[in-house]
Amino acid sequence: MIGYNQQWDSFVLGAELSAQFGHMQESGYPDYTYETLVDVKARAGFAMDRALFYVAGGYSYAQFDEVGDNFDLHGYNIGGGIDFALTENVVIGAEYTFRGLNGDSASNQDVDGKVSTVSAKLTYKF
Repeated sequence: MIGYNQQWDSFVLGAELSAQFGHMQESGYPDYTYETLVDVKARAGFAMDRALFYVAGGYSYAQFDEVGDNFDLHGYNIGGGIDFALTENVVIGAEYTFRGLNGDSASNQDVDGKVSTVSAKLTYKF
């Protein structure tokens, strides 16, 4: 993950690019496996002392494997989270993200994918 935040008083705006790779099984579709999830997000939040509460949303891309054939889905993401500064440079956090994805499978079937993730984060600020 890579991102940037700008703070004005207690208001924070930012942008983030994140990617996840691996084999994530789609529940309800045992033959579909997520190979890649990429999110591009805008973030807006409110900072209180060492905590940042934020909402985020943007574009998502996913690559699926359907029994050896890959196909791509595109859509949106929306979510929110909290970051907490342990030190000036080290931040921990948690985030929920929902993704609505659609497109055609490798066998030309219309796919409407929904992916929810909960992430724990450890960040180092430069």
